Amino acid sequence: PLLGLGFANPIVLTNCLAASVVFACCYWLSSRLESAQPRQVAKPDQIGALVGRVGLSLFSDTRSIAVGLFVAAAVAIVGGLLIYVQYSNERQLAQLRSKAVAERLAERFAIQFEIDAEISRSIGLRAGQSSSGQREIAEAMRDVLPLLGKGHSIQWAPQAVVRLVQPRKGNEHAIGLKILSIDGQNREANDVIEAGHGHWTGPMKLVQGGSGLIYRMPVYEPGSVPSRATFVGLVQIVVNLEKFIADAAENDVGEHGVMVWITNRSDSTQGAVTQLVHGPGDKETSLAEFGWVTTKTVANDRDGDRLHLRILAYPSQADLMQAIPARLQGLLVLALLLAAIATAFDQNRRKTKTARTQLRDSEAFRSALIQGAGAAVIATNADGVITLFNPAAFARSISRSM
Repeated sequence: PLLGLGFANPIVLTNCLAASVVFACCYWLSSRLESAQPRQVAKPDQIGALVGRVGLSLFSDTRSIAVGLFVAAAVAIVGGLLIYVQYSNERQLAQLRSKAVAERLAERFAIQFEIDAEISRSIGLRAGQSSSGQREIAEAMRDVLPLLGKGHSIQWAPQAVVRLVQPRKGNEHAIGLKILSIDGQNREANDVIEAGHGHWTGPMKLVQGGSGLIYRMPVYEPGSVPSRATFVGLVQIVVNLEKFIADAAENDVGEHGVMVWITNRSDSTQGAVTQLVHGPGDKETSLAEFGWVTTKTVANDRDGDRLHLRILAYPSQADLMQAIPARLQGLLVLALLLAAIATAFDQNRRKTKTARTQLRDSEAFRSALIQGAGAAVIATNADGVITLFNPAAFARSISRSM
């Protein structure tokens, strides 16, 4: 059982083996010391000597086991304390590393989203020029493509119908998409057109697949007041969150896991939508103790809408290795105590069985001694009634009667 408990963690396994070896050595040493002591009893008769030897042997075994268990439990407790201190330090270091991962990823989000907003304004200015055609806009989109993060695409949608997409590979389904006809997006797209400034939409399911965010920048006729009548089109930057987060956390994937929540909060509608966009949601509670949570506002709109980010970074092996050492040490000590109790019960059972055997032997020896004695032996109770006599007593009583 001790080895079974220890296999979950190599360090705890070492401590279990150390406690087991210490118990075996202490028991052997104590048994040797006890066996070296003289076992003579005070009574010279055969019955007393026999009972005394049995009692001394049982006492010697029990004391050896108790000594071994005591020392082994002490070793297990000291080892458990050392492991607890070690893991406390390692957990603190793991939390600091998780903090660095979470803050680095949050900063990457903030910088990339700011770049996305600036790129959409730049493309919007080019698309708003009366001399700009589809070719010029496409060239401008290709020029800024290296500035976009992985999982990003940029779209030009004249009159809210997508005509140009960069990169085109993997985004073919977006060509010809009528934004104002998409359920769940048409209302926000109309709000952007009427407001006259950029706005983040999402998280949502993308036509290209996966969960994502969309930054929309409306474009109007040059020199005109932003309105639906002067509306020319939309510049959209689409962010596939799974691909972007996988790329941003690529250097930390081996050692850390990441969970990301995004909240799109609007002051105008007094609403907020929070969605887990990356990571296993069922591990949040069990891993929060070993990881680090960072919150950051990564985007602000003129109308008061804000994009909040919540990131939980945690060591990838925390749920397997970090939570169990102290508990396993407690189980180890409990196993030793149970072993002591089981040993005591076994010794008591053996002692009772041996005592019964010796009682039967002593009764037989006493009977043989009395029956074989040459002298008359007679025993009576308090009322003077004879309860025991031997053949010699019987012969004497017969001779007297004759």
